[in-house]
Amino acid sequence: MHGRMALCGLLLGVSPALMASEESAFVLDGELTYVADSNVSQAGRERDRLDDQSVLAVAGVAYRVEPGFKSAINFRAYAELEKYETIRALDRVSTGGQVTFRGQSRLGYTAPVYQMSLGMQNDDYQTDQRDSSVYSAQAFVQRRFTDALMGSVGVEVRQRRSDGTVFDTEQARAFLNLDYAVSDALSLYGAYSFLHGDAISSAQLVFCNGVPANDIFGLVSSSDAIEPDDAFNEEFCGSWLAYRLRADTHSFVAGLNRGFGHNFSADVSIQQVNVLGEGNNDYSRTLVRAGILARF
Repeated sequence: MHGRMALCGLLLGVSPALMASEESAFVLDGELTYVADSNVSQAGRERDRLDDQSVLAVAGVAYRVEPGFKSAINFRAYAELEKYETIRALDRVSTGGQVTFRGQSRLGYTAPVYQMSLGMQNDDYQTDQRDSSVYSAQAFVQRRFTDALMGSVGVEVRQRRSDGTVFDTEQARAFLNLDYAVSDALSLYGAYSFLHGDAISSAQLVFCNGVPANDIFGLVSSSDAIEPDDAFNEEFCGSWLAYRLRADTHSFVAGLNRGFGHNFSADVSIQQVNVLGEGNNDYSRTLVRAGILARF
């Protein structure tokens, strides 16, 4: 599962000052984020868990049209670059596009805002097996409850088609977000996501000393697809497998966003992901992010 997927497609932490920059028809946005991942291999067994850290850079351009007084359509194109400190085979370059419709049925400070979006992203990994095209559709409703508190609830479906059979996934997700403005520049946010669908993990088949892992029968029998993991076989000794199985995933995010002027904000968050896979193939991972967001 992509680490950013649980952020729900919303920049909940963006300060009001940054949101005001959306008044122009063209918007340029950028992000530079440090990510620490406690379980990059998304493995259930402690012996297979690999931690690493990466730097993610994002640049995008959006164009907005307003077909009506209470609606807007955004067209956005973007590029991403992610570089890992240790597991270089997971480095990727991604490009994508998104069209978003946003509107209200009535005007008012607390009137709900409805949003629907379609997106497509192409992922080019250092290891070809993980190269993918990702298609997504998302819908949510957002409402301001008080001057400080805003919330949203929504659903998303996502499909990934990859060069490797294991990395072909289909997922459906429901999410809930809350954003609390401590001041004009400082906000706290939280999110919960429930995801049902495919989960991908990696495990050792043969250890570095040549001894085979003789306790992974349950893993193999529960998997919908399994194949050698080219990325980890390239980086580590022994023999690694990548496998896909059905799972329920719970994700929790808590973060803090601090705006600086009209164009920049700093964002820090922690995400806890718990995956309950078929055949008791469960795992968890923790991701810590710290970054700078910009809009012009």
